[in-house]
Amino acid sequence: DKDEWMKLTEHYGSRQWTLGRLSEFNKQFQTRLSFGEVELQITVLDGVIRESVMFSDAMNADWVDDVSKILLDCRFDSASIREKLTALSIDKEQTVELSDYLTSAIS
Repeated sequence: DKDEWMKLTEHYGSRQWTLGRLSEFNKQFQTRLSFGEVELQITVLDGVIRESVMFSDAMNADWVDDVSKILLDCRFDSASIREKLTALSIDKEQTVELSDYLTSAIS
């Protein structure tokens, strides 16, 4: 049935279905680094990161997830973000490059 097909196409083609639950992020950072494109969306409330989602075409998906998780409950300032990212144990070179970018973008 054509109507059913259109309804399913609209649902499964939506941004929410593709990317997950949509949130009201109030900060967004997007750039191309040596290892790929990076988009970081965060929600900052009272100076603290309450939500963090990162998208990237970097080869290590675990690193992308770890960055998103480690920034939760971090103060939204360059020093705190750099300190949190430095604690990551995987893909140190990528982490340093991302940290340098974020530090300059926030300052």
